[in-house]
Amino acid sequence: MVITVSDELVDDLAGYFGKDYRHVTIPNVIDTSFFAFSLRKPLKDRAFSFCLPAIFNHRKGYDVLFEAFAKLVEVEPYVVLHIAGRGTDGKACRQLMKRYGVEDKVICHGQIDANGMRELYYQSDALVLATRGETQGLVIAEAMSTGIPAISTEGIPASMRLDGGYSYVPVNDASALAGEMLKA
Repeated sequence: MVITVSDELVDDLAGYFGKDYRHVTIPNVIDTSFFAFSLRKPLKDRAFSFCLPAIFNHRKGYDVLFEAFAKLVEVEPYVVLHIAGRGTDGKACRQLMKRYGVEDKVICHGQIDANGMRELYYQSDALVLATRGETQGLVIAEAMSTGIPAISTEGIPASMRLDGGYSYVPVNDASALAGEMLKA
């Protein structure tokens, strides 16, 4: 799909690209045949499972996530959290989990490939992203493609926010995040 830009923007860019310049939006596409819908096992004999596939760093909000998860566990102890991504199986991540007292409820997968990501989504009931800021929340689209709802902070750009199956909370608000996790 070609989206033409305003005449004013074309005039501004003409010196660089000429008057025939046209903007083409090429989004990061989710392969929905790979990240396909899958039914989840009934909750009857298992804990509700959240997942977060994201590199372990401050921007991803793991401190907020673990604080929210600790609050959730106080109210609903039959839950688990799967985390995956570079650093999620490291010492710093484990120390942060211990600080919030959730180390026995969090399963660390470390860095995984696309097949591992898909399997992580398939064994989960909801995705939770406590990000402080993203350019695109691709994990949200991937997770929702597999059939699970997503909970995120408002650190996701408005253009990436999807109607239905997606809840937003303020950035750095562990109580609000825990509340949405409880609703899930």
